[in-house]
Parts: sequence; C-alpha cells; structure tokens
Amino acid sequence: MKVLFVCSGNTCRSPLAVAAWRRACGEMPGLEQIEVDSAGICPEENAPAAPHSLTIAAQWGQDLSEHRAKMFDATHTHSDLIVTMTRDQAEILRAHFGLDENRVRVLGSWVPRRTKREIKAQLQPLWGSDGAKMSSPHDDILDPHGGSFEAYADCAAQIERAVRELAKVLSSSQRLGNG
Repeated sequence: MKVLFVCSGNTCRSPLAVAAWRRACGEMPGLEQIEVDSAGICPEENAPAAPHSLTIAAQWGQDLSEHRAKMFDATHTHSDLIVTMTRDQAEILRAHFGLDENRVRVLGSWVPRRTKREIKAQLQPLWGSDGAKMSSPHDDILDPHGGSFEAYADCAAQIERAVRELAKVLSSSQRLGNG
C-alpha cells in the first residue's frame, strides 16, 4: 500500500505528516509495509523543508534535511490513499485528476470531533481573537508557513494526532490482510 500526504507547498505540513508516520511506524505493528511520500499542489520545486518543520521533526527523532518539495502530478494518482491537509486541496485533486472520493481524504477527518473542538480552542490565541483563520472546516489543518514556531508546533500536534488515528486504522487493516 502507498499513502501520499499532500499540502500546498510541500515544505511544512506534508513533510511533517511523513515524519509523524515514520515515528508511528516504530510504535505500531504493520505500518512498515506501507510506503509513504509527500507532494504539494503548488510547491517551489526542490525547496527544502521549512526550518521549523525540520526542528519539530528532529524533536520526533526524524530527519527531514534531505526532503525536497515536489509537485503533485499524474504519477502520484497511483497512490492507494491520498491524504490532504484541507478540504479545498482534496477537491482540487479530485476535480483536476478525476480521483475517487474514497481515495482522497482530508487528514483531519481521522481525528474525533471532540478533539477537533479542543484543537480549535488551543489555536485561537495564535490566529487572533477574531478567529479569522479559524473559519475553515474542522477537518482542515491550516498552513503555518511564515508563522511562529508555536504556530508550527500546534500544527504539528494536529498532524501527529491525525496521523496516529490514520495509522491505527491502516495498521489494523494490514494485520487483517486487507492492505
């Protein structure tokens, strides 16, 4: 099985999702059989991972120093599961590449609803009291690009939580022989 994580620029969120996946592989049986990669919808080709993403991945025991941004293209449509950071990204990929709704999912959709409300409450101070950046659907993991380390850390926490939930589902599937 192949899972592809997708964000906008492929320097912040999707590389962190790969790092979170690799971290989960050391803790959950069956995940090592699943190949993961990342791409962006509109990346600056070959750009390195964002500095804050590198730092957070290192805190997780993961090295993103060799990561280089790449564009989502037709070769990526062969992935078994394409996981985006926002609903808009999922819709763009479905529309542009004719992908089935079940193969393109939003990463945050794996997080239980109660947890999503808690995350929104935690992020409110970072994005401002007016909540302008928090008006997106609950499943969206917002882009921290250009933000503070704290914004990246909170984004990374959302990603790690959602990746762990996804990993539980796929780990069970692999153990049952459905992968």
